[in-house]
Amino acid sequence: MCTVRFQGKTVTAIAELDRSAHDVLHREPITDLLALELVSGSAENLEWARPVTIQAIVVAGRDPVRAVQRAGRWASYASRVAIVSADRITEHAMAEAGLRGVWLVAAGHPARIASAGEGGPTPGSSRGLLHRLLDEVILAELRSDSTPGIVSV
Repeated sequence: MCTVRFQGKTVTAIAELDRSAHDVLHREPITDLLALELVSGSAENLEWARPVTIQAIVVAGRDPVRAVQRAGRWASYASRVAIVSADRITEHAMAEAGLRGVWLVAAGHPARIASAGEGGPTPGSSRGLLHRLLDEVILAELRSDSTPGIVSV
């Protein structure tokens, strides 16, 4: 799990290096948007090797509906998980999670899944330049020698 700054927002992701992308793992991450656009193009690029696999984007919050909505914004990136206190989950939050394909997790002892979501990005999503940039920012964080923290872009 890592936390990065991306497009002015703090993003928490469950991600791992993609060991099948051998060439990518031997170069420095490209975290500058313009430099990345120059080497990979601005549109979807199916031939661009992904350096990381993002399993999920995780959002935690006090307001369950708002947490689900914030998590749902990442539909084209990965699975989305909203974590909220079990005593705050409402029918509205459950319905919102179902509509947006977000996993709603009730924090508590033990934590439980209140609503199951999609297992990955929304089907049919394309991967554009910002998707590649998030991959590169996460790669930089996963490679850092420091204690997990925040990488800013």
